[in-house]
Amino acid sequence: MNASINKKHLLTLVIYSLLLLAGTIFLYHYRNDFALLSFNHPLLLVPLLMVMLLFTLSNGALNNLWFRAYGAHLNFLEYTGLSVVNALGNCVTPFRGGALTNAYYLKKHYNLDYLKFLNLFAATNILIFWLNSLLGLLSLLLIYLLDHSFSWLVLLVFVGCLLLFTLMMYLPGKLSLKHLSLLPLKIKSAILGFREIKNHQIVIVKTLLYALLNILLIVVMTILEFKLLNINITIAQALFLSIFSAFAQLLSLTPANLGIREGFMLYAGTVIGLPLAEVVVVSAIDRIIFFILTLLLSFYFTNYLICNKNQKSRIITH
Repeated sequence: MNASINKKHLLTLVIYSLLLLAGTIFLYHYRNDFALLSFNHPLLLVPLLMVMLLFTLSNGALNNLWFRAYGAHLNFLEYTGLSVVNALGNCVTPFRGGALTNAYYLKKHYNLDYLKFLNLFAATNILIFWLNSLLGLLSLLLIYLLDHSFSWLVLLVFVGCLLLFTLMMYLPGKLSLKHLSLLPLKIKSAILGFREIKNHQIVIVKTLLYALLNILLIVVMTILEFKLLNINITIAQALFLSIFSAFAQLLSLTPANLGIREGFMLYAGTVIGLPLAEVVVVSAIDRIIFFILTLLLSFYFTNYLICNKNQKSRIITH
């Protein structure tokens, strides 16, 4: 276990070093472009904060769908607080470490097994990335029709992910535990999780609807963030940027995918012809504002969740 953790830490350190080097070179190369940037619509920060808050609430409600399906009946403050703490944890730890906080809380107060939670978490991601793959193909079609922009690499990513996640949804009923043991741990976890959730058809539909809402909120955020720099982008461009950069979550090697998400956004920006300096600044704006909002919310919700630790677990037999 310790050897595995040390390898992850070493990998993260190497990635950080490479990102720092690449970032320094990039900033120096585009230093003149950055000097020309200005914030022309600071009042847009207000609706941007509101949309980010709605995104946080929507994430909490999405997670609560599955908490309830497995007998953990959290109240509004609990599941919203876990969403906030999870987001903050992801901001400061690699490999999406915020999920471990949720797993600990649900185990302690609702007796939801760690492994079941992690499988559930992985299975939910199958649904979300499957939807993202479909919407990604739609966004690629739209920017091709409207802006005459196209990328074979992006098409390959979207089609490949759509096939992969469709296969992962199909496999649970076809593979035995012996066959599953041959697969990588994360894929095995996702398939086992989907085997458990596939009978919750209504919850699956609601999950996809919440995931769609989250994507729409991210699109609105992206448009507002570019508008802060007095840059107008279309809904199709914002959808393409949002969807493609979301796939950086599959490579959660740094806290909040720092550097990795920016790489995805930069490539998406080149596909649709956006200035690279503006794309980097928008990504930085998004990170800073979301982190500040999450940090401020976490002061209240962390205290609430800690003070709530002595409540009786409300378990409903699944």
